[in-house]
Amino acid sequence: MDQGQGAQFWDRLAPDAELRSWGLELRPGAEPLVGPLGAFGRRSPTTVVSVLDPNAVQPGRPVGKRTISEWKGSAPVDYHAFDGHEGLFHHGGGNWVVWNADLSRWGVTRSPSWPTTWVHVRFLLRHLIVAGLLARPRHHCVHAVVAEAEGTGGGVLVAGPSGSGKTRLVNRLVERGVLSAVVEDDCAVVDADWRLTCLLPTEHELRRPRRLDVAVALLLDAGAAGPEAVPGGVAAEFAVSCPTPWPAAWLPGATPRAERMEDPPARLRALRVPARSDTDDVLVDAVSTFVLHGAQAGDAARPR
Repeated sequence: MDQGQGAQFWDRLAPDAELRSWGLELRPGAEPLVGPLGAFGRRSPTTVVSVLDPNAVQPGRPVGKRTISEWKGSAPVDYHAFDGHEGLFHHGGGNWVVWNADLSRWGVTRSPSWPTTWVHVRFLLRHLIVAGLLARPRHHCVHAVVAEAEGTGGGVLVAGPSGSGKTRLVNRLVERGVLSAVVEDDCAVVDADWRLTCLLPTEHELRRPRRLDVAVALLLDAGAAGPEAVPGGVAAEFAVSCPTPWPAAWLPGATPRAERMEDPPARLRALRVPARSDTDDVLVDAVSTFVLHGAQAGDAARPR
């Protein structure tokens, strides 16, 4: 790949590209940082994602095709090679995504709707963040929503496959005052001690990661007959079994998931409940009791 031609492509971007670019600083062993490129000051992001004019990318040499499945359905993706960079056209989003050889520069073409464009930019940033964190030793990704338990500062991780009702259950618990702030909305990166590192990009602010010790895991399992307190090792096995949306396997740079997780620390309490427990007030009561009062309440919630 011709690095000179690749550099020329990025150099041809509009002069105001910095106003439509976001940076990610993610180095081994260092504190990550993400936000608008112009807010970085003297710092040097390791990766830049820019919004491109739709006319900035024309079809290159077709090199492959695949169909991807996301929460909004399935869509084909066409891969192209260009002079000095690579890219894909996402038929579902109707946009191009391009990148350079070392994955330090990315571009996504602008959509007619700015909120849609920001969704595409945020998706790329989340892909890169999760991939970078998973490259660190003994880090794992879990398809989960994480929130703080009200008044304790501990984290409650609600895990399950797509459609199992993670967000709805968290909303029910927030409504009841059991949970407070939602910290992670989809893909939780935890280390071997089940300490969450969460970095959610925003459009206008620089962000550093939020860290939270996970104290409770709620497992939304379609095979569960009722609420059942389970060992931490079961929570780890369930977490690994759930497909995760990030990093996106159809984008370059995706760090593979580990095939298994270590047993969690003793502090982790886990409750297995049926999928879509948010629709049953009795189940929501049992979950609330378990989160608020600990393992003894969880044992009392076992079906008889």
